[in-house]
Amino acid sequence: MTQTDLTSLIATLDQKASDAHDSLIALRHHLHQNPELSNREVNTSALIAQRLQAAGLDEVWTGITGHGVVGVLHGKLPGTQVVALRADIDALPVKERSGSDVSTHPAARVPVSDPFDEFHAHLAFVSRIQAQFSLPYRDPGPMSGWTRTNGSAMLTLRPARLLDKEGKPYDAYHPYGVIPRLLLTWLVTQVKQTGERSISLGPSLRAFMRDLGIHHSVKGNAAVIEQTKRLIQSSFVLTMDDTSGGVSTHAMQGLMIASRAQLWFTAKMEFQPALLESEIELSQEFYDSIMETAIPVDMRHLAALRRQGGGGLSVDMYVQKTTHITWEQLAEQFGNEYTRARDFRKHFSRALDDVLSVHKGFNVSEWDEHGIAIKPGRTPIPKIPIPMSALPRAAPILRRI
Repeated sequence: MTQTDLTSLIATLDQKASDAHDSLIALRHHLHQNPELSNREVNTSALIAQRLQAAGLDEVWTGITGHGVVGVLHGKLPGTQVVALRADIDALPVKERSGSDVSTHPAARVPVSDPFDEFHAHLAFVSRIQAQFSLPYRDPGPMSGWTRTNGSAMLTLRPARLLDKEGKPYDAYHPYGVIPRLLLTWLVTQVKQTGERSISLGPSLRAFMRDLGIHHSVKGNAAVIEQTKRLIQSSFVLTMDDTSGGVSTHAMQGLMIASRAQLWFTAKMEFQPALLESEIELSQEFYDSIMETAIPVDMRHLAALRRQGGGGLSVDMYVQKTTHITWEQLAEQFGNEYTRARDFRKHFSRALDDVLSVHKGFNVSEWDEHGIAIKPGRTPIPKIPIPMSALPRAAPILRRI
């Protein structure tokens, strides 16, 4: 290509960019005024497909893992190299105070049929198991089962039984810390939003970690991959023994977290899109328990706890809002990994300060050397009257505990 040809090409591109300037600005304003949440980009997806077809692209694919759109433009010269450009199309419908003519439309901020009003964009869900029990805070090491009690109910977390390189069976390690808690919350929220058992983890590890609210780093990337593997390979066993009223009752329910999963992430290449889609398919039993008994929480509170450096204990306290009173009872539910009572009290008090700073409705009425007392307070998500006919039948043991 000569200098004259290059100059002519640049002039042509500048002219086409100038011609499209007003149209592109109008499109950006329209998308800003009409945001749609992840997995709900129905109108955004249709608009993008329409614009790509009008631009004369050779192929336009729609319905990619939901509402994804792919446009393909074939070059006129021979060759096998491909250039891929990717962009997210979801957006949060936030309330703006700028007074701009292109601010988000009120109708887009809150769908008319949505009962959660301004909390809609920040609404998340946790499972009933998360609201009653805690996962390990530290790595308990290899063992066949890890237990946590809450009154007469007990949760046993069982890792998968795997084979080593020599074909000998061994117990996989347990999930622990804040990552599996955030992952569980994210999975439960995705299920409630989409109604699907199979949940896509996004096109890349970086995108997945962004959804979880975890900062990326080589060490952090590896931790997310490892904890995700540990969690999806685990299962829960819930048991309850009740002898009140002179009648002995025993109940048990087993829940596998996932029935199928494939992870194609690489810790050192978090930006690179995977060749195959990473996804987790929850077990039917766990999916049913989520749809029937999931509890709403405010994602802004969880994000604030993470910014303050809050770990698993802070997340558990926010989600569970235990009504246990004495330090011994609290340690039984939250802190059986602490060998000294004063260590547990120190960490619990620090975590309680974090929770009180983000959730003003967490009503602690007493706090002394004997324990704490929590009175009913304002919930993270406002209560909404729902007809009893609209409530699904709950799994019996999950309702009881």
